Amino acid sequence: MTSILVLVPETGQVLMQKNINSSNIPSITYLPLGGTFSYGQRFDVRFEKFRCEHHIESFLPVSEFITIVSVQKNDVPIDDEYNYYINCVIQDFAAGMVLLKGRSELDAGAFTSYDINLHTNRLQRDFQMFSPFFDQLARLSAAPCVLLNTSESVLTDRKKEFVEVLENFTESCECVHACIVIGGKLVCGTNEWFKQIKVAEMRLILAFVGALHEHTASTISDIPIFLPYTNPVSPVRLLKVQLYQEAILCMLCADDVKIQTVINQVDSILGARIDLLQNALHIKERSFPISCQVNAHVQAFCCYSKTTRLSVLSFSPHVSVASEAVSGGSPSRTLDKDTMRTYLCDFIKTNFEMIRMIDSQPLPTSSTEQAEHVSHETEVDPSDPNFENESSELSWVKKNCKVFLLGVSGYIMIVLFDADTPTYPMRSITTSLLETVTAVSDF
Repeated sequence: MTSILVLVPETGQVLMQKNINSSNIPSITYLPLGGTFSYGQRFDVRFEKFRCEHHIESFLPVSEFITIVSVQKNDVPIDDEYNYYINCVIQDFAAGMVLLKGRSELDAGAFTSYDINLHTNRLQRDFQMFSPFFDQLARLSAAPCVLLNTSESVLTDRKKEFVEVLENFTESCECVHACIVIGGKLVCGTNEWFKQIKVAEMRLILAFVGALHEHTASTISDIPIFLPYTNPVSPVRLLKVQLYQEAILCMLCADDVKIQTVINQVDSILGARIDLLQNALHIKERSFPISCQVNAHVQAFCCYSKTTRLSVLSFSPHVSVASEAVSGGSPSRTLDKDTMRTYLCDFIKTNFEMIRMIDSQPLPTSSTEQAEHVSHETEVDPSDPNFENESSELSWVKKNCKVFLLGVSGYIMIVLFDADTPTYPMRSITTSLLETVTAVSDF
């Protein structure tokens, strides 16, 4: 139950407030604390947390001018788990603000009081205009991809065709940074897209494009944005083109790229491959091909590559009860999607130190250059005699579910099982699922 406040401590003015599973918090709760924070800054005292009678406040200065405050009920202990979660949430919010306005716009510098008021009012209007984007970030704060620092993707068995078509398109438009997004999930991207754009930036761009798609009627948008971690000072041009239903093309291009040229190439190259888009749209909820078999005890799973930081997250792993894609009996759907997401996030937050340790283990590669290359071809082979030594495991048992984590060969697989699943086969089921998912294509 957290609320995120973006405020100017010097004046106490709130630029934005977003609630994460909580109702509005009265201003009397946070305005005095903003003044205390501002007063401490004058004496080089930086506050990180306040614990009051009913709330806990955590502060993250975005600049000398703006501070993000997270307000949470006092029934949550201040421990490493809480700190990890809050840090993930407010870091994404801070980066989202930089993405929209750039670092220089968020820093008032040596403004006079009059200038600060004008600047504050302008920022408040801009943040209000892009409110759906921050609403999207608020929803993502309860997503495993944020806690794991990954970008969610759709794993299709026709990825090579997707990449080939996209590369041909970008070459004709003279724009090397492009990707295709469906339902807020990455389907494919060019090599330069993965080389130049960091995962956290990718996640923000997908959220921004998703908000534009939901709340604007235009099929094409041309908006300047900033890359918070790569270049937060100079803007880049973001082109968003709706291809087919929820399929969206994202491009980061130069100023000399003409929109009409992009439209013409979309019609001639991408428009001719609607079958690829339909294939990806068909599996966007499942996030991986229907042909892949999944054990009936699996309720949900999250699999991500330690190399590319792309993740496949599925809360609908079963096509239907009678589907051939279900193995080991009929699936028992005992938990809804929100509950499963909560359990996965609780597992990650509770075991984040162990997961971070597993995540930081070196990849089984002989060259650093190979490890950094986005199109790696590491395969999972459970029959390998070194499999036991290279794998890491973690299990978690709750009343309504069981969770098992397996880290091996550059991948980490987290599987949510139903409560009736026996403990002994969870490892073999997870291994089989990991092998099935990674055999589809690289991600």
